[in-house]
Amino acid sequence: MAEGHEALDQGPTADPSRIFTLILLTIAMWWELNMAPTRQDDGAAAARRAQDATGAANIGPTLHRIVADGETNLTLEETRNDWAETLARQREIARRVY
Repeated sequence: MAEGHEALDQGPTADPSRIFTLILLTIAMWWELNMAPTRQDDGAAAARRAQDATGAANIGPTLHRIVADGETNLTLEETRNDWAETLARQREIARRVY
């Protein structure tokens, strides 16, 4: 045999650490692909909660504005309508948050 080709005489061999690394990376990729939808759902739920919390934080100022506008403009019928509509929307927001 030619000099320097001794490794070819042993046949194909695989390094166990490379096989282990390949298996580990395959498992990690499989895990990440399976967890991606869960993370996306969690992120969407967190965004909805943040939006609801922002709406809930505005309940007091929104209702106060209706009362203040009613007192300033002395439009009782319009104030009653605005109050009823806004209160229903604010209660729905409060129900989702609390």
